[in-house]
Formats: sequence, structure tokens, C-alpha cells
Amino acid sequence: KKDNDSLIISIYINVLDMKDNIIEEIEGKKIALSDIISDEIDREKIISNILNKIEIYYDELLKTKMIKSSLSVFKKHNCLLGKTISVKKINKKTVRKVEALNINNFGEIEILDKSGAKDFLKYSQDTIEW
Repeated sequence: KKDNDSLIISIYINVLDMKDNIIEEIEGKKIALSDIISDEIDREKIISNILNKIEIYYDELLKTKMIKSSLSVFKKHNCLLGKTISVKKINKKTVRKVEALNINNFGEIEILDKSGAKDFLKYSQDTIEW
């Protein structure tokens, strides 16, 4: 493993009920686990299962330098694609608005800036502002 290998994934899990405050980006995609599971919810077990699945994707990234087999999963459940997001360069103050267009086989988010130029966010250079 090289030091600069990484995979960044944001996951929102609502285990309580639909009255909880959830960020706007997942509106329409949200459902509470308590709405579909009648038993008590074991949060640690859920997180463990998710992390185990992510590890499979991460291993693929490390071995092949690509996320081909998991790309459709990431695209299907991604709440950034098609949205305007705020990004900035690491250690810089200027925040710019861009549209998140796609995710490539390397896990990079393709963006479109206001001038019409396309680029990819680089984990070593860019951060997404929430």
C-alpha cells in the first residue's frame, strides 16, 4: 500500500425515524432503518457490515488502481452527482462552485466549473466544503 492511496466515501444512515433532521442532499433517497426493520437496530453491527463491504471496494482500488466493479454502486447511491458543490484547494481560502458530473474508474469526481471547463477533483489537492 502506498501512503497516498485513498478512497473517500460519505455515508448517511438514519436508524431512528423519518422525523430526524437529515441534510437536504439525500431528500427523496432517505428511509429510516426502523421503518423496514422491526427488531432493535444494532448500530455497531450495521457499521461493521458496511465497513467490511467497503473494504472489498478498497482492496480492488489498491490492487487494480480502479473501482470498476463497484462504480455502478457508487454512482447509484451518490448524492453529489448532478449537484452544485463547493470545493477548495487544500490550504487555500477560495471556495468555488462546480457541478459534480460523474465518477471515473479511478474514483475521481468529474466536475464542471462556471467557465465550462471540466476537471477531476484530486484527493491530494481538493476538499469538498459542506
